[in-house]
Amino acid sequence: RGLWCSFICEGENMVAVRDETAKERFEREKRILKYRRPFVDQEEYPEARELLAAIPEDCFVRNTWLSCVYMTFSFVLVVGCGIAAWKFLPNPGTWSAVAVFLWVLYAAVQGTVATGLWVIAHECGHDAFSDNKTLQTVVGFVIHSFMLVPYFSWQRSHALHHAKTNHLTLGETHVPNLTGSPAGSVYLAVYNEYGEDAWAILNCFNHFVIGWPAYLLMGASGSPERGTASHFYPNNDQLFPGKWKQKVFISDVGVLAAILGLVWWGQVAGSPMVCGMSIYMIKTNQLERSYLMTIDLHVLNRFLLYTWARISW
Repeated sequence: RGLWCSFICEGENMVAVRDETAKERFEREKRILKYRRPFVDQEEYPEARELLAAIPEDCFVRNTWLSCVYMTFSFVLVVGCGIAAWKFLPNPGTWSAVAVFLWVLYAAVQGTVATGLWVIAHECGHDAFSDNKTLQTVVGFVIHSFMLVPYFSWQRSHALHHAKTNHLTLGETHVPNLTGSPAGSVYLAVYNEYGEDAWAILNCFNHFVIGWPAYLLMGASGSPERGTASHFYPNNDQLFPGKWKQKVFISDVGVLAAILGLVWWGQVAGSPMVCGMSIYMIKTNQLERSYLMTIDLHVLNRFLLYTWARISW
């Protein structure tokens, strides 16, 4: 049930109706709490500053040397997998059944290994890699671009995601469709027609196959309050205000350079699709983690009683 309840905003699940009164919203949130037992929601939560004050100070110290060690270790693993494949696997340009099978298998392995590099890039976006801001920006920009993710665009949208995690209207990813909206009506009709299992399979396909490019290109599953937004074109002033517009275009240059590099490598090695499949596997690993954490029935989705501490902790 968890695979669909975050996306079907109906019944005792996560209804988000714009014309509700404050009292109706409050009563519905109380019903949601009862529905989600055995999880017990506290009456009061500490302020964010109290939570942060309870964390040991050394946890906030950035260790540039250790960060570089982790990055180097992940890079060596990625390069090692690539060299092994180049040496022992058949030329991907042959397109034989054996070659296709082995290179798809390689893409899955390499994509999983390279997720370590993605984590390094992710920490750069969170300003957690190094006190040297130039080094941090360069590392984050290069790795993001190599993985076809616009660095500054993602840095901005991901910060909003953490600021409003699981908010029903202001969250930046995996935001449920509103009751009565075109998408919400279609999803609910599909669920009622084909059942829960088919709906779960469709949801997995949407997220793991088309979800990532749809989010980057069109802001799919983003905030209905901010509206649709592309990570490649700063047409949304709420998502990319002021200086962020220029940063979006700088990020585009990095992604374009990576695409040109893949095309060149395809001419040299026989097929750029292997690199593309590996990159897709990286994002699938990331989406799997974020998706399952977001839709867990013990993770509340709110908007009336929302606080950062209540949801994020």
